[in-house]
Amino acid sequence: MTTQQRILAFQKGWLPLVLIIVLTVAILILSIISLLSGWLTIFQNLYYFPIIFACMYYVKRGFVYSVLLACTYFALMAVFSQDPVVLQGAFIRVLIFVFVAGVVTYLSIIRIQIEETLRDSERRLGEIINFLPDPTFVIDAEGKVIAWNYAIASLLGVEASEIIGKGNYEHSFRMFGHRRPVLIDLVINGDEAVIKKHYPNLIGKRGKLTSELDISNLRGKRTVLWIIATPLYNAKGEITGAIESMRDITPIHDTEVRLRESEQRLTDIIDFLPDPTFAIDTTGTVIAWNRAIEELMGVSKADMLGKGNYAYAVPVYGETRPVLIDLILNRDAEKEKRYDSFTKRGEQLVAEAFAPALHGGKGEYLWMIASPLYDRDGMISGAIESIRIVTEQKVAEEELRETRDYLENLISYANAPIIVWNTEFEITRFNHAFEKLTGRTEEKVLRKHLYILFPPESCLASMGEIRKALSGERWEAVEIPVLNSITGEARTVLWNSANILNHDGTKVLATIAQGQDITDRKHAEEAFKVANKKLNLLSSITRHDINNQLMVLQGYLRLLVKKVPDPALDDYFTHITNAGTRISAMIRFTGTYESIGVNAPVWQDVRTLVDAVAKDVTPGHVQLVNDLRSGSEVYADPLIIKVFFNLMDNAVRYGQKITTIRFSGAERNGEYVIVCEDDGNGVPVEEKEKIFERGYGKNTGLGLFLAREILAITGITILENGGPGNGARFEMTVPKGAWRMTGKGA
Repeated sequence: MTTQQRILAFQKGWLPLVLIIVLTVAILILSIISLLSGWLTIFQNLYYFPIIFACMYYVKRGFVYSVLLACTYFALMAVFSQDPVVLQGAFIRVLIFVFVAGVVTYLSIIRIQIEETLRDSERRLGEIINFLPDPTFVIDAEGKVIAWNYAIASLLGVEASEIIGKGNYEHSFRMFGHRRPVLIDLVINGDEAVIKKHYPNLIGKRGKLTSELDISNLRGKRTVLWIIATPLYNAKGEITGAIESMRDITPIHDTEVRLRESEQRLTDIIDFLPDPTFAIDTTGTVIAWNRAIEELMGVSKADMLGKGNYAYAVPVYGETRPVLIDLILNRDAEKEKRYDSFTKRGEQLVAEAFAPALHGGKGEYLWMIASPLYDRDGMISGAIESIRIVTEQKVAEEELRETRDYLENLISYANAPIIVWNTEFEITRFNHAFEKLTGRTEEKVLRKHLYILFPPESCLASMGEIRKALSGERWEAVEIPVLNSITGEARTVLWNSANILNHDGTKVLATIAQGQDITDRKHAEEAFKVANKKLNLLSSITRHDINNQLMVLQGYLRLLVKKVPDPALDDYFTHITNAGTRISAMIRFTGTYESIGVNAPVWQDVRTLVDAVAKDVTPGHVQLVNDLRSGSEVYADPLIIKVFFNLMDNAVRYGQKITTIRFSGAERNGEYVIVCEDDGNGVPVEEKEKIFERGYGKNTGLGLFLAREILAITGITILENGGPGNGARFEMTVPKGAWRMTGKGA
């Protein structure tokens, strides 16, 4: 009986099955005992015995049994240990069991097949090679072709009958058009020069040679072949020939080339992105590192590609730690808290953080965005992250926040009442001073209509003024009464306002107004007016009585001069008469002077005033030239008309050779200068300041003194700067805010 027959008889009996069952039960019992005793490494090797026996005697069923036994081993390990390291080792052991079972099964099958086909192996080998789907041929040790299958006949257009038995590289000639060693020949007799020339990407492993070959013209077309060649041995281990198979991989090769080109383009795109960008695979290994991130981190691509273990975090944070890109692969709520801001946009993560290690430890604020990368099956294959430096933006935001807080505090704690309302006239801001003014808290008035702040009798008028402000009219000084809800008193408030516009100034968003409670001042002004009226009445009565007595005195003086015609007394009478005249002038001056400032200053058109005065002062031989623009208004005491009267009267009275009086005006450094000049004799240099003193002059000496006092009420100054002999020239300087151009003059 042959060995094969003895094995078949043994396999058909019950002894192998009993042996395998006994071994299996014994090993499982021993495994449980070992695991209970804490031994995790010794007993595994015992599993090889039932696995080898099962695969040897039952082949495929034995392989299935071995897989189940290996899974039983892993289950036992999982029950007795939850240590990931132990389980990882157990899983590897399972793979080894399966591999050993596969190898033994394979060897068993081969052994059986060899034994079964030993008698007709040569015939069947030819048939097998002939029907292989890949083009295949075989040569003997002398290089003669001994097998040539249908596939290679179809590929090269050469039938087996044409080439079987031929040597001298006939197979190469049929393929390339010239005779030279090819891969199958190099298996038998390696030629380094041929390998380097024709097979630069040759791979040799365990006697097999594999390579790719790009043939530019194979039967009229370009073809890329994947080729594998291996030696054939006899029973003594001697090389008796070689076999070569080839596969047309032109479409696959071209696809791979296009894929590499696409990957290169993607790499180039990432490389030239303006934002620092890098990518990792699922293991955390860096697979892309562009130029911008090289500059930011100070680490070259060559030094970073292929690195893992969070190496990309060191240039940013000075330590190895997970960063935003890692949270794409493994979300961690605790690590998300490290960021100043963290948001999720679909699959993207967006965050901001301070990077202390950048720029030599100076640090930078970074804005980061990370997103997953997918393979063609829709599985996550890695992640990509882009970074921007936002330090200047963060500093600007911080300054803006500080400014906003400052303005909020400024508004909240300002002494003046401040209020903001929207276009629906709803209150949106209300400071502490306004709370004190109205007796209402901000919480109770926010989003309420403005009319709740005003007395009922003036509400409509107040809302009318507010609507004007919303339409674009800016308040400079508008009086609107406000109701105090606690006392019921209507407080008079002087308001100024401004509209808050959108970014391009085309739409009003709200109106802000600041007030000044002038109720007490108004009361004081009313009291002052009453007191002033009484004083003026007393002064008027007193002047009237003095004038009456002075008239009596002057009358008796004239009678005395007639009754006592003594030349020796004429000088005395003259002095007495002059003193009386001066007393009378002084009384008239007090009447004029007390009227200065009695009435509130008003806006007056100076061109109109000059024209009105000229009708009463200018004689026919003096020409008035009024170059003041129409609409030139000044804020002054109503008595300013007397100033223009006095200037023109003095010019006519003392100018002597005068023929023209000219008025003009011009802006100078934000002020408005009114000039009155003539072509008379002018004012001597030594008198330019004295003429404004009380009592100095050729008449009463009070005209220019009063002019300066009247103008000074609203801050207007006057001086004389004409050239002596070239005429007088008076400049009146109106301060900013006390003059304006209206109508056509604007």
